[in-house]
Amino acid sequence: MSSSKAIGGMLRRSLFVRPAVFVAAGIGLSVVTLALDAELVGALVPSFLHFSAEASRALLGTLAGAMLTLAGITFWVRASSVQLAAGQYSTRVVHGFLEDWFQQSIMGLLLGIFAYIVGVFRVLPEGGLVDPPQLSVNVAIALAGGSVLVILHAIRNAVQSMQVDQLARRITDETVERIHRLHPIAESPAERPPPSAPPPPLGRGTVIRATSSGWVQRLDGEQMLAALPARVTVRLEVRVGLFVIRGRPLCTVWGADLDQATVARVRSHIRLGRTPTPGLDIDSGIQQLVDLAVGSLSQGLSDVTSVHEVLAHVEMVFAELSWRRLPPKSYTDGCERLVLRPREFEWNDYVRAAFDRLRRAGSSFPDVTVATLNLLGSLARELEAVGRSERSAALWRQMRMAVEAAEAQNLFAEDLEWVRSVAVRQQPTGYADADAQAGSSASPSDPLSPRSAADRPRVTT
Repeated sequence: MSSSKAIGGMLRRSLFVRPAVFVAAGIGLSVVTLALDAELVGALVPSFLHFSAEASRALLGTLAGAMLTLAGITFWVRASSVQLAAGQYSTRVVHGFLEDWFQQSIMGLLLGIFAYIVGVFRVLPEGGLVDPPQLSVNVAIALAGGSVLVILHAIRNAVQSMQVDQLARRITDETVERIHRLHPIAESPAERPPPSAPPPPLGRGTVIRATSSGWVQRLDGEQMLAALPARVTVRLEVRVGLFVIRGRPLCTVWGADLDQATVARVRSHIRLGRTPTPGLDIDSGIQQLVDLAVGSLSQGLSDVTSVHEVLAHVEMVFAELSWRRLPPKSYTDGCERLVLRPREFEWNDYVRAAFDRLRRAGSSFPDVTVATLNLLGSLARELEAVGRSERSAALWRQMRMAVEAAEAQNLFAEDLEWVRSVAVRQQPTGYADADAQAGSSASPSDPLSPRSAADRPRVTT
């Protein structure tokens, strides 16, 4: 099943499959129209739309060259817009422009029209004594005329698709779809996190190493375990999205002596490739959104408005992720195989991946810091309201560090006071009351000083 999915994904991403279908359709359409012309002898076309043989050959020859020119122009416009976006933000945010179904369909349609015109042109008589296939010629003219509208729409799509809001929306949709596919929703809002992974067994296990270098593109955990004997302990040393160097461990197995055939089967279920596969890990989607935000603030642009748009999409991703059950660090299958996954991403890892770089890049921009504090506070209060303090603690910690990062910058006193007041306002009232009852007093310059190991906020009112 996984092999068929991999082949299906490869075909969908291929730049040649969809255009090839359009070319085949264009050839097939030419056969159909020529057959109708042979049967009806131009009866379907009014006399004022009839063309002579010489005019038909000249017209279709020109149209065939124009179709190839338009296809080249369309590809150039798309590639230029992608190059500009990649230079401003990151090459990761535009990784799939060639695999985009719309781009492939436009290119395929133009090449299909070219194939149709060539299919009709080859049967046109060279002299003026034989009447050309009028229906086929008129269909070619209609298709060429319609392609102009397609080109205009393609250029408009190319320009709009590289705007920040469109890029962020596409990345967010893809990331949310991965969250739905990979992580089930929690049975209850207050579902407790899984226990910590047990330590691996003592002694040296069987280390299965990579035979080549590359990115981990696919890891079929169930099939890999099925290739191992029962009652073993497996520690996965990699996860999807990591780069592995040849000779480095892929996994370690304790509790059984593995022969070379078993080692080869296990290794075959961890596929390495030259490029990462963004569609299989959530971290890559979060990093792409962060690239957009950081790129908007770099190179002297200081595009704070675009950062606000990206932060709204970051909040969409975390609002969806916060209610999901993340993979445990360890689990046991039906054959008493214990699986340890120390490299698997946890909630705190996703929070750090999103907000560490945002905090560093936006610390000198009060607008960005305030927007980040509002985002973090909104998510943290929602989690606190349903008893998920183990997840909200990471968000409170990011709020405290964001305030500290802003204080380290040479900001105006009014801007810094704005940041502090927003940080205080985002905290639950209960925390302020608890601190007041305890007689605590925090420095006005540190409104989010921690009062516990979880870095819950201490408020001065």
